[in-house]
Amino acid sequence: MVLTYNRSRPRFAFTSAALAAVCGLLAACQKPAPPPTPPTASSAARPAAAVAPAQTLPPRQPGLWSITISEDNSPDAATVQQLCLDAVTDINLGVLPNELSGNLCQDTVSHTADGGWGLIAECHRGSAGVYEYSGQISGDYSHDYSEKVRLQVSGAALPQMNHITHYTVLAKRTGDCSATQKPGDLISGGMTSNLFELAGVEHPGSKTATSASTSAPAAGD
Repeated sequence: MVLTYNRSRPRFAFTSAALAAVCGLLAACQKPAPPPTPPTASSAARPAAAVAPAQTLPPRQPGLWSITISEDNSPDAATVQQLCLDAVTDINLGVLPNELSGNLCQDTVSHTADGGWGLIAECHRGSAGVYEYSGQISGDYSHDYSEKVRLQVSGAALPQMNHITHYTVLAKRTGDCSATQKPGDLISGGMTSNLFELAGVEHPGSKTATSASTSAPAAGD
Protein backbone atom coordinates (compact mmCIF):
# COMPACT_ATOMS: atom_id res chain seq x y z
CA MET A 1 0.00 0.00 0.00
CA VAL A 2 1.36 3.44 -0.99
CA LEU A 3 0.17 6.53 0.85
CA THR A 4 0.95 10.10 -0.15
CA TYR A 5 2.16 12.79 2.23
CA ASN A 6 -0.36 15.51 3.02
CA ARG A 7 1.30 18.68 4.24
CA SER A 8 -1.94 20.10 5.68
CA ARG A 9 -2.37 17.03 7.90
CA PRO A 10 0.96 15.22 7.67
CA ARG A 11 0.04 11.83 9.08
CA PHE A 12 -0.47 8.62 7.24
CA ALA A 13 -3.78 6.80 7.54
CA PHE A 14 -2.35 3.55 8.84
CA THR A 15 -4.74 0.62 8.87
CA SER A 16 -5.37 -1.03 12.22
CA ALA A 17 -4.78 -4.43 10.59
CA ALA A 18 -1.24 -3.47 9.57
CA LEU A 19 -0.39 -2.28 13.04
CA ALA A 20 -2.03 -5.25 14.72
CA ALA A 21 0.26 -7.52 12.74
CA VAL A 22 3.35 -5.97 14.34
CA CYS A 23 2.01 -5.50 17.89
CA GLY A 24 3.94 -7.62 20.42
CA LEU A 25 2.15 -9.66 23.05
CA LEU A 26 2.88 -8.16 26.45
CA ALA A 27 2.29 -10.51 29.37
CA ALA A 28 2.34 -8.09 32.30
CA CYS A 29 -1.11 -7.60 33.81
CA GLN A 30 -2.36 -5.62 36.75
CA LYS A 31 -5.71 -5.05 38.39
CA PRO A 32 -7.52 -1.88 37.25
CA ALA A 33 -7.33 1.09 39.56
CA PRO A 34 -10.24 1.52 42.02
CA PRO A 35 -12.90 4.11 41.12
CA PRO A 36 -12.25 7.64 42.40
CA THR A 37 -13.74 8.72 45.72
CA PRO A 38 -16.98 10.72 45.23
CA PRO A 39 -16.51 14.42 46.01
CA THR A 40 -17.71 15.73 49.34
CA ALA A 41 -20.17 18.61 49.59
CA SER A 42 -17.37 21.02 50.49
CA SER A 43 -15.16 19.99 47.59
CA ALA A 44 -18.06 20.00 45.14
CA ALA A 45 -18.82 23.59 46.05
CA ARG A 46 -15.33 24.77 45.08
CA PRO A 47 -14.96 26.45 41.68
CA ALA A 48 -13.40 24.27 39.00
CA ALA A 49 -9.73 24.91 38.24
CA ALA A 50 -8.95 26.49 34.90
CA VAL A 51 -8.18 23.92 32.21
CA ALA A 52 -4.92 24.54 30.37
CA PRO A 53 -5.31 24.75 26.60
CA ALA A 54 -4.15 21.75 24.59
CA GLN A 55 -0.51 21.89 23.55
CA THR A 56 1.61 20.33 20.83
CA LEU A 57 4.90 18.60 21.48
CA PRO A 58 7.88 20.24 19.74
CA PRO A 59 9.41 18.35 16.81
CA ARG A 60 12.28 15.98 17.51
CA GLN A 61 15.51 16.78 15.69
CA PRO A 62 16.25 14.60 12.65
CA GLY A 63 19.12 12.18 13.04
CA LEU A 64 20.03 8.95 14.78
CA TRP A 65 18.28 8.44 18.10
CA SER A 66 19.07 6.02 20.90
CA ILE A 67 15.91 4.59 22.49
CA THR A 68 15.78 2.57 25.72
CA ILE A 69 12.43 1.12 26.79
CA SER A 70 11.95 -0.84 30.00
CA GLU A 71 8.90 -2.33 31.69
CA ASP A 72 8.57 -1.45 35.36
CA ASN A 73 8.86 -4.46 37.69
CA SER A 74 9.82 -6.74 34.81
CA PRO A 75 12.72 -9.21 35.09
CA ASP A 76 13.49 -8.68 31.40
CA ALA A 77 16.34 -6.41 30.38
CA ALA A 78 15.50 -3.03 28.85
CA THR A 79 15.15 -2.88 25.06
CA VAL A 80 17.87 -0.72 23.52
CA GLN A 81 17.36 0.41 19.92
CA GLN A 82 18.44 3.05 17.42
CA LEU A 83 16.09 4.91 15.10
CA CYS A 84 16.90 6.98 12.01
CA LEU A 85 14.47 9.88 12.35
CA ASP A 86 13.28 12.51 9.90
CA ALA A 87 10.32 14.92 10.10
CA VAL A 88 7.86 12.47 8.51
CA THR A 89 8.87 9.65 10.84
CA ASP A 90 8.68 11.98 13.83
CA ILE A 91 5.05 13.04 13.36
CA ASN A 92 3.94 9.46 12.72
CA LEU A 93 5.56 7.85 15.76
CA GLY A 94 3.31 6.54 18.51
CA VAL A 95 3.53 7.29 22.22
CA LEU A 96 6.36 4.77 22.37
CA PRO A 97 8.99 6.04 19.92
CA ASN A 98 9.68 2.71 18.23
CA GLU A 99 6.42 2.18 16.34
CA LEU A 100 4.06 4.07 14.03
CA SER A 101 0.49 4.95 14.99
CA GLY A 102 -0.44 7.48 12.30
CA ASN A 103 -3.94 8.82 12.83
CA LEU A 104 -5.13 5.88 14.93
CA CYS A 105 -4.56 7.89 18.12
CA GLN A 106 -6.38 10.84 19.61
CA ASP A 107 -4.04 12.52 22.06
CA THR A 108 -4.03 15.49 24.41
CA VAL A 109 -0.80 17.18 25.49
CA SER A 110 -0.49 19.79 28.23
CA HIS A 111 2.30 21.60 30.06
CA THR A 112 2.93 20.54 33.65
CA ALA A 113 3.97 22.76 36.55
CA ASP A 114 7.53 21.37 36.53
CA GLY A 115 8.09 22.37 32.90
CA GLY A 116 7.43 18.93 31.44
CA TRP A 117 4.52 17.55 29.47
CA GLY A 118 1.46 15.54 30.41
CA LEU A 119 0.12 13.13 27.81
CA ILE A 120 -3.14 11.22 27.40
CA ALA A 121 -3.81 9.19 24.25
CA GLU A 122 -6.37 6.67 23.03
CA CYS A 123 -5.55 4.51 20.01
CA HIS A 124 -8.05 2.21 18.29
CA ARG A 125 -6.20 -0.70 16.68
CA GLY A 126 -8.94 -2.98 15.44
CA SER A 127 -8.59 -6.57 16.61
CA ALA A 128 -5.53 -5.56 18.66
CA GLY A 129 -7.83 -3.58 20.95
CA VAL A 130 -7.93 -0.06 22.33
CA TYR A 131 -4.62 1.28 23.65
CA GLU A 132 -4.98 3.95 26.36
CA TYR A 133 -1.83 5.81 27.37
CA SER A 134 -1.21 8.30 30.14
CA GLY A 135 2.15 9.63 31.15
CA GLN A 136 4.68 12.31 31.86
CA ILE A 137 7.47 13.59 29.61
CA SER A 138 10.46 15.49 30.99
CA GLY A 139 13.62 16.94 29.48
CA ASP A 140 14.16 18.62 26.11
CA TYR A 141 11.78 16.76 23.80
CA SER A 142 13.63 17.99 20.73
CA HIS A 143 16.81 16.03 21.44
CA ASP A 144 16.94 14.35 24.89
CA TYR A 145 13.96 13.35 27.02
CA SER A 146 12.50 10.71 29.32
CA GLU A 147 8.98 9.38 29.50
CA LYS A 148 6.96 7.52 32.13
CA VAL A 149 3.94 5.87 30.52
CA ARG A 150 1.05 3.72 31.70
CA LEU A 151 -0.54 1.60 28.96
CA GLN A 152 -3.85 -0.20 29.29
CA VAL A 153 -5.04 -2.46 26.47
CA SER A 154 -8.68 -3.57 26.36
CA GLY A 155 -11.04 -5.09 23.83
CA ALA A 156 -8.38 -7.15 22.04
CA ALA A 157 -9.50 -10.25 20.13
CA LEU A 158 -6.91 -12.34 21.98
CA PRO A 159 -7.56 -12.13 25.74
CA GLN A 160 -3.86 -12.35 26.59
CA MET A 161 -3.29 -9.05 24.78
CA ASN A 162 -5.44 -7.19 27.31
CA HIS A 163 -3.11 -5.90 30.00
CA ILE A 164 -1.74 -2.96 31.94
CA THR A 165 1.96 -2.11 31.65
CA HIS A 166 4.10 0.75 32.92
CA TYR A 167 7.02 1.83 30.72
CA THR A 168 10.06 4.02 31.24
CA VAL A 169 11.48 5.49 28.01
CA LEU A 170 14.81 7.24 27.51
CA ALA A 171 15.34 8.84 24.09
CA LYS A 172 18.32 10.88 22.93
CA ARG A 173 19.68 12.12 19.61
CA THR A 174 23.22 10.80 19.26
CA GLY A 175 24.24 12.10 15.83
CA ASP A 176 23.41 11.83 12.16
CA CYS A 177 22.07 8.75 10.38
CA SER A 178 24.66 6.94 8.31
CA ALA A 179 24.69 7.09 4.52
CA THR A 180 23.25 3.56 4.36
CA GLN A 181 20.33 4.29 6.72
CA LYS A 182 16.97 5.61 5.61
CA PRO A 183 14.22 7.31 7.63
CA GLY A 184 12.31 4.84 9.76
CA ASP A 185 15.17 2.33 10.03
CA LEU A 186 15.07 0.72 13.48
CA ILE A 187 18.19 -1.13 14.66
CA SER A 188 17.59 -3.66 17.42
CA GLY A 189 19.90 -6.48 18.45
CA GLY A 190 22.06 -5.94 15.37
CA MET A 191 19.08 -6.35 13.02
CA THR A 192 17.56 -3.52 10.97
CA SER A 193 13.89 -3.21 10.06
CA ASN A 194 11.97 -0.23 8.71
CA LEU A 195 8.91 1.08 10.53
CA PHE A 196 7.17 2.13 7.31
CA GLU A 197 7.69 -1.25 5.73
CA LEU A 198 6.43 -3.00 8.86
CA ALA A 199 3.29 -0.83 8.77
CA GLY A 200 2.78 -1.55 5.07
CA VAL A 201 3.21 2.03 3.84
CA GLU A 202 5.79 3.83 1.76
CA HIS A 203 7.78 6.78 3.05
CA PRO A 204 7.16 9.67 0.60
CA GLY A 205 10.89 10.40 0.46
CA SER A 206 11.65 6.96 -0.94
CA LYS A 207 9.16 7.51 -3.76
CA THR A 208 10.74 10.88 -4.57
CA ALA A 209 14.22 9.35 -4.60
CA THR A 210 13.08 6.56 -6.93
CA SER A 211 11.46 9.04 -9.33
CA ALA A 212 14.58 11.21 -9.38
CA SER A 213 16.86 8.26 -10.10
CA THR A 214 14.69 6.98 -12.96
CA SER A 215 14.35 10.43 -14.55
CA ALA A 216 18.05 11.35 -14.31
CA PRO A 217 19.88 11.20 -17.69
CA ALA A 218 22.39 8.39 -18.10
CA ALA A 219 26.09 9.26 -18.15
CA GLY A 220 27.24 10.30 -21.61
CA ASP A 221 23.80 11.46 -22.85
